[in-house]
Amino acid sequence: ISGISGNIILDGKYTKEQEERIDEAIKILDESNIQMCYMPSFTKKSIEDCIKDNVIKYGIEVVVFDYIQESPSLSAELNSANGGIGMRNDQVLGALSDFLKLMARTYNVPVYTCTQTNANLGTNEIIGSESIAGSRSISHKLDVGGVLLPLRPKEKKVAEKIALETHEKGFGLPNPTHIYHLYKCRFSAYPQNIKVWVSIDMGTGRMKDCFCTSWDNMLIKVPKTKLERK
Repeated sequence: ISGISGNIILDGKYTKEQEERIDEAIKILDESNIQMCYMPSFTKKSIEDCIKDNVIKYGIEVVVFDYIQESPSLSAELNSANGGIGMRNDQVLGALSDFLKLMARTYNVPVYTCTQTNANLGTNEIIGSESIAGSRSISHKLDVGGVLLPLRPKEKKVAEKIALETHEKGFGLPNPTHIYHLYKCRFSAYPQNIKVWVSIDMGTGRMKDCFCTSWDNMLIKVPKTKLERK
């Protein structure tokens, strides 16, 4: 919120001006409708109770669940519902993914989440659901799914070439640092495996869109999206 890098805040090495910005950011966060729920040992029931409670009390419009993983309490709950038969790790992860999609439909809120990736990440030309750790079934219920990666050597050369082309045309786009490899875009007008090139400040989490390409790095023209609230 403050635009000041997290390590500066954690180390307490901020200037007087930065301290004022941090104090203002704290005030903004306190007055916002951002609700944070801490559930180190979660179950499907505790997740739904939390979402339902916040929808009713605060009228929340977006849920961010951090993140899809196996927990002893969740496994015990699923095993009990499965007649006491133990479920594999991939089954637990897939069941949690299905459940989060159900919560989105039940309470009419989009649910954003993330999960771990596996050791093969980044080795394939096209980054897809096979990069997800534990279970590819996590992606079955997704409307939009992707993997965020820093630019690989080949992509750095592509970015330099596109930068020359776009700068000459006066676009003045920021230099991309990462790519969203979108392996699933349900209802999209664009092809699957589209790549969204973005510039991310890892210290503040702020992100700027740069450009989009197909999986083989060919530029795709995408009109700007304007979000309006009543």
